[in-house]
Amino acid sequence: MDASLIEVNISTPLAVIGYSEEDVKKIREDIPSMSFMTTKKGTISQLPDIGPIWEECPIAGAVASTRMSEEVAYNLIKAYMEGIEEVAAAYAPIKGWDPVADYFKFASEDAFIPAHPGLIRYAKEKGIEVPEYFIPPEYKK
Repeated sequence: MDASLIEVNISTPLAVIGYSEEDVKKIREDIPSMSFMTTKKGTISQLPDIGPIWEECPIAGAVASTRMSEEVAYNLIKAYMEGIEEVAAAYAPIKGWDPVADYFKFASEDAFIPAHPGLIRYAKEKGIEVPEYFIPPEYKK
């Protein structure tokens, strides 16, 4: 998020409009790789009566070129995760979010993008289960 989007988020009353399960099925007919997650009722603290709804589950920050070396990707992810508390201090809505574990948790088998080998290496070092369908051909165990 950039400063202008954060400003809109803070200063503009917003309504949450989620997708139904039927909406998700229709969207995936045309865009099968689009990821969604279910948000349960009561999990949006500012809107406790909303839910359950389906939301897009973008994997921003988890995508990199296969030309990026495993070592570079691993070090980027490690540095980010070691500084996640500083990120949360600057942008409070991510408190409690684990970008690595949640990536593997929320992207379903029928809608995913293979993970970068550096991300897989970091996740495995942290004991995070990496489903087999996330393993790209270029990953070396």
